[in-house]
Amino acid sequence: MAFWAFIKLPTIPNEFKDQTNGATLKKYCTKTGDRISKNSAIAYFETWWAVIELKTTEDIYIDRLFFAEPFSEISLQENDPIGTFSAEGDNIHKAKTYWDLKKHIRKK
Repeated sequence: MAFWAFIKLPTIPNEFKDQTNGATLKKYCTKTGDRISKNSAIAYFETWWAVIELKTTEDIYIDRLFFAEPFSEISLQENDPIGTFSAEGDNIHKAKTYWDLKKHIRKK
């Protein structure tokens, strides 16, 4: 039996967070049906302070992405879903998303 879960935005670290407590989706790094390896980027987001990558902690399969490209300004908050994924074995329970700095736009 296949299991799936939402790809959600984790809590944004204070060093990247702005007054909106959200981030703007800029680009997907994958497409529906792709296999994403552990520690690989799923999407790029931008805050006032930085461009950050949304990455995964486990190998996953992208089942569905909720927003069609091209898009200009899709602002999302912490815990908002951007798609669904599936995984093999226990990876479905272990898989989490996390932020990784791509580049600073401004310094706090």
